[in-house]
Amino acid sequence: VLLRHFLRAQFALRLLEAGLQFRLLALQRAALADKRAFATLQSLTTQVGSRFAGSTGDAKAVEWALRTLRDQGFSNVHAEPVTVPHW
Repeated sequence: VLLRHFLRAQFALRLLEAGLQFRLLALQRAALADKRAFATLQSLTTQVGSRFAGSTGDAKAVEWALRTLRDQGFSNVHAEPVTVPHW
């Protein structure tokens, strides 16, 4: 009886792993087909440029991030006060 339960559990685990693997592959395919991540990165590097901590580029990057995240539908987007050295 114990062996039978063990084998059933092992079989159930394999089914779960197969289902998870299928979902992960589907997620990976969707991510590779979707160009939004690259477009977002390209926007940051071309519209904001260098962004050393405490620089004007840093402030510009924060504003870019707030606007971009809101435009992408994220909620509760806000900046936190941070003290950084100025270069």
